[in-house]
Amino acid sequence: MDHFDAIVIGAGANGLTAAAMLARAGRRVIVLERSARPGGALFTEKRDGFLFSSEGYAGRFLEPSVLQALDLARHGLRLLPVRAAYGVTAEGRAILLTPDMDATARVLAEAAPRDAERLFELKALVERQTRLAAQLPASAQPNPRRGGLVAAQEALGALGAAQAQELLQFWSASLGDLLNEHLSHEPLKAMIALRALAGAPFSPFAPGTAARLIDHPLFAADCARAGVGAFPAGGGSALADALTASLMEKGGTLRLGAAVTAVLLENGHAAGVVLESGEEIRADTVLSSLDVKRTFMTLFNQESLPKPFLGRVTKAQAAGAAAKLDLALDELPEFPALPADWAEMPGDIFFANDLNSLDIAYRRWLSGLPPEHAPMILSLPSLTDRSRAPARHHVLSVTVQFVPDTLFDGPWTAERRQGFVAGLFDQLKRLSPGLMDRVRDMRLLLPPDIEAETGITGGSLAQGGAPQQPLPLSALAGLPPRFSTPVPGLYLCDAQSGSSAFSGEAGARAADTVLQVMKARRA
Repeated sequence: MDHFDAIVIGAGANGLTAAAMLARAGRRVIVLERSARPGGALFTEKRDGFLFSSEGYAGRFLEPSVLQALDLARHGLRLLPVRAAYGVTAEGRAILLTPDMDATARVLAEAAPRDAERLFELKALVERQTRLAAQLPASAQPNPRRGGLVAAQEALGALGAAQAQELLQFWSASLGDLLNEHLSHEPLKAMIALRALAGAPFSPFAPGTAARLIDHPLFAADCARAGVGAFPAGGGSALADALTASLMEKGGTLRLGAAVTAVLLENGHAAGVVLESGEEIRADTVLSSLDVKRTFMTLFNQESLPKPFLGRVTKAQAAGAAAKLDLALDELPEFPALPADWAEMPGDIFFANDLNSLDIAYRRWLSGLPPEHAPMILSLPSLTDRSRAPARHHVLSVTVQFVPDTLFDGPWTAERRQGFVAGLFDQLKRLSPGLMDRVRDMRLLLPPDIEAETGITGGSLAQGGAPQQPLPLSALAGLPPRFSTPVPGLYLCDAQSGSSAFSGEAGARAADTVLQVMKARRA
């Protein structure tokens, strides 16, 4: 029977990153993936020369340190930066944001003079909170994806009373209140909030949502260098392929079609896994890149878990909050609200009127109703990556916020899907007259479709992860609670443990945690 240093369950971006980092450190590691392809939420479908990719808008894919450590460029990965973002309202007003804050300030000076200065102040505030949080010990690191600051009071005390109070206020504040405090221009506030909340089942006025600005590309410290996001050339599958190639080169093993049905326990310690075929694979450490609910509700005998912890996992909400519509177009669409030269500086287009409209759409989502006036992020990745469509053709990707996975009176039917698409087209044609005449093919992914394709509970393809009801990390015993679990030897490296479903950040940090534990054992 083979014995490995580590088993990684799931070959998504985080699972592959964790495994490649462990293999790079000389550990014997195997990745087990239930489907016939690696990538998890990273997938690309090719249709008649058009590439429909899983990422819906420009995102942040892997940190520079991980890209370099895994030598992903040599394995074929090219990240194509996007250096603009546009906000549009139903009234046809538009605003442009770029990594050049001086240029952004000049744009704002015409529409909202006060906001030109206050946006700099808000950016400085977010960067300061990021630095303060980074000073906390690893076991007290806050996580915007799970909601709220979970650091112990003694850990906060190390910052000093004033700084601790400042950090607590920021991490408990709502995104809407923070934006209203600093900015006045409604399209700007709605644009920032829509990007921060994309895919997340939260109102902009929910406590703790202000911390989501830490993951917002506009407020990142490296925004001027990295832009407001990027697309992987060739789609999401290209990133999965590069991670797989790096893993294999470093001696790691990947098995596809290997569905894990249980985590083996010996004396309460994770000791390996059982496959659907009945095969057992042993390892000293097991990492799961499945979401927390799927990990503990499907891979364990419930009697083996602490009852208080199991109760929290059982109640944890895991519901999709976004749908994705991909359109294959015969030619470049027109957007009258945007500058005439917008295609020369392409960027995502954010469509939301104001913070209140986002809150209304969220409340409809809570009631199992799709949004009446859908907040949307439109992206034309084919302007940045010409491999996405044949010459002179384009792909338009539409991410629709606050779409329930199940309707109030039952599941999505074929008729309801058609009605949903028809409603979206009614909105889209106001943004882009003549768009329907350019459509030659389309693909709709509702949350149930996404869950069926990726195995993500609730079906969230959010580039900001798949947030659930906040789960108290203090319940996760051991080393950094962000990745440890009540089961010794079992670690989580899912998107909810890190910053993004596509970034690999959780995988890299979990691998670092595991390597520290392995080093301590040997010592």
